[in-house]
Amino acid sequence: MQIKAIDQRQRRYRDVLIGVSITILLVLFAEIGARSYFCSKSGKNAELGQRDYGFNYVGYGDLMPNQDGMWTIWPHRPYHVQTNTAGLRNAEPLSDGDILRILAIGDSMTFGPYVANEDTWPGWLQSILRQRLESNDIAVLNAGIAGYTIEDELAYFGD
Repeated sequence: MQIKAIDQRQRRYRDVLIGVSITILLVLFAEIGARSYFCSKSGKNAELGQRDYGFNYVGYGDLMPNQDGMWTIWPHRPYHVQTNTAGLRNAEPLSDGDILRILAIGDSMTFGPYVANEDTWPGWLQSILRQRLESNDIAVLNAGIAGYTIEDELAYFGD
């Protein structure tokens, strides 16, 4: 009778161990499948446009000029990105009439992923300054790039 109880306990442990092992393998294969599916797209989507960097030797690179499209890092959260002729994340072109220009350099906090140009902190700063100073001759230029480091920011000034 005791041998039968020990056998049943061993079978239960074995069954639980097999179930846990199968679950771990399924989760592992699902993770590998999801990563290979999403990473193979490299954040690009032909229907919604593509993100476009001009790579350089010191970092992730600057944005390519004259972009106007939807970026899709995550397929369910596309966002609109516009760049001007200088490759800065601003919809408005640079003008000689700007009395005050502020250059915002930084990483993703400055770049503002998942939000439109006007909803980045440089965009908000420009709106606030224009309202308070009652002038449209103010430009806050967004040179933020997701992934930039202090070294990349210093190199930006050197170019």
